[in-house]
Amino acid sequence: MKVQIILAAAAFSIQVNAQNVVLNSLQDAQNRALSSNIQLQQSEINQKLARTDLHLTTAGYLPSINFTANSEYNLNLPVQLIPSEFFGGQPGTFQEARFGRDWNSTATFDFSQPILHADKFAQIKASKYAKEEVKFNQENQKQQILQRVSLQYLSVLVLQESLQLNRELDSTAMALYASTKARFDRQLVSQVDINRAENLMHQTKQQTLQIESNLKLAMVNLSVLLGISNSQALELKDKIANYQNDKNVVQLTENNLIQAANRPAVKAADQNILAAQWKYRQQTYSMFPKLSLNSRYSFASQGDTWLGNGSNNFDYGAVGINLSMPIFKGRSTAMNSKKALYQLENARLQKDQTLLNSSQELQEWQIRLSEKSAAQKLAARRDEMARQTLDLSLQNYDQGVISLDALFNIYNEYVAARNSFMQTSADAAVYSIYLSLSK
Repeated sequence: MKVQIILAAAAFSIQVNAQNVVLNSLQDAQNRALSSNIQLQQSEINQKLARTDLHLTTAGYLPSINFTANSEYNLNLPVQLIPSEFFGGQPGTFQEARFGRDWNSTATFDFSQPILHADKFAQIKASKYAKEEVKFNQENQKQQILQRVSLQYLSVLVLQESLQLNRELDSTAMALYASTKARFDRQLVSQVDINRAENLMHQTKQQTLQIESNLKLAMVNLSVLLGISNSQALELKDKIANYQNDKNVVQLTENNLIQAANRPAVKAADQNILAAQWKYRQQTYSMFPKLSLNSRYSFASQGDTWLGNGSNNFDYGAVGINLSMPIFKGRSTAMNSKKALYQLENARLQKDQTLLNSSQELQEWQIRLSEKSAAQKLAARRDEMARQTLDLSLQNYDQGVISLDALFNIYNEYVAARNSFMQTSADAAVYSIYLSLSK
């Protein structure tokens, strides 16, 4: 019985662990996003659709073979009056003649090969560039998803550190209240001091509750980005301190500055222009003559029974060149060409705007990275000094050297310095990661 209980507990433990998703680094989160993010999976399907569209347009220029078969039974055959003298009869009289037989069956093969279809050629070229556009859009979306994952992941780490800090502050505030209460009992401080110490204890507790809530929401958002269901628990075994050193910061020099024109969004816009150019040509070329090679072979059978003995069988075929040229289509061709031209102009403007936005984004990241990298060192020193000042001030307060007001100010300075250091470190890491993903 004990063995069964142990095995059941072990199986339950394995099942619970199997439902947990443990991430040890930002790289783990990015890899998980690449394999499980739903938007990335959709973009992969879109790329397959684009390849399929290219195959479909290419198939329009390939030869086609069609087979048709037909069999009919005539309930009433048509009858025609023919002069009797054709059959040696008396002039002026007529005889009835029935045309056809009861069963008529045919089988036909049709072959067609486009020879000169300029509009189909332009359609193939447009689909080719559209496929390339989808590929670059997928790369751009991949970068954006990884940026969001990185930002959310580091936000979770900051909140985890903040929660730990605030719980330490809860303990410190409780100790401060106990110390103030002891001094109040000895009539060394006033009721105002004891009230303020209690309010500080409640304030830090409220902050802890708020951070706990924000952390849970951040974990939910990260789980969505990583494609993790509600039945799986997400756990991050990582610290923001792992991203606070210079080795994680992209060093920008003249040789590795990221060019906006090389980013996937801009390249996708370039392919969109090329696709729009060929779509415009497709509409223009639709007014050109079309030349095709066509052939047909047919087999026919007529008889009193279906494909029976005594049926008359014969076949016939033809091979020829087909030339077609549109003359007038109610101005639809001209309007479609005009519409395609407007779409081409819009694609060019969209590319210019994309290039400007990309350049602006890169400059912002580079400027922010330089700022946050420098600020991180200052924030680290500020955090260190604030921690020392708080420790000394707590001892001085216990000894009655400083007032409660002064301790409150020092306490708030420490909280601000600590949070500033963690947030600045996360910001520097975020901008560095953004630039790394864009290289």
